Amino acid sequence: DRGDLVMSIVAVEELPAQKPPTEPIAVPETLRGCHPIIRTTQNGAKSSKGWIDTYRVEDMAHLRIHRASLRRCLRVLQALISEGERRGYPAVLLEKGCRGLGLQVRGFIYELAVKEETTRTPHVLTASEQRDLDRGHGWGIPTSDYLPTGRLVMMSEHGGYSTTTLAADRKRWTLEEKLPHAFLKLEEKAAKDDERRQERLRREELRRDEWEAAMARAR
Repeated sequence: DRGDLVMSIVAVEELPAQKPPTEPIAVPETLRGCHPIIRTTQNGAKSSKGWIDTYRVEDMAHLRIHRASLRRCLRVLQALISEGERRGYPAVLLEKGCRGLGLQVRGFIYELAVKEETTRTPHVLTASEQRDLDRGHGWGIPTSDYLPTGRLVMMSEHGGYSTTTLAADRKRWTLEEKLPHAFLKLEEKAAKDDERRQERLRREELRRDEWEAAMARAR
């Protein structure tokens, strides 16, 4: 050994990309002092005795849930509104469609909608349906019932190709625990939409420059 420096190249397994830290989002215990859209939704849905469906109702949060899940659902939405305001993302009513609840993230408005997952069971005939069936008038009687599960799904939009699941109840976690990830998804969605907007503006500017150049050559 003459003291020569010896260097070796050793393959190191690439570490997975680290996700940004996500602090828990506090969910209020009550709806006291809640946002006006939440209050309007609560007042509009409180008369329902079974399923609540406000997907086509204007000026309310769009929900498709069982009444038993209403209070929890509204508290979760209020938590998102409060956190959004803290981050500079105000709650607004959508300008198009049925004017549901939305968050304005980096200039883009995304709806917040909630549905409850169901479980399908064989339909239990009512007394009236049994009488109709006995008379040979069984047309229109459903074959299945859809029962509430209490599992809530938070979505951006609630129909079409733009619908994105933001957070949901699952066996290993609750919807409340995944609220920080809902904001990550909204911010990622806004970043992609902004990239598309910038690209569209660049194409429009290029076409305008080409048109002006063509007009100048024609003179």
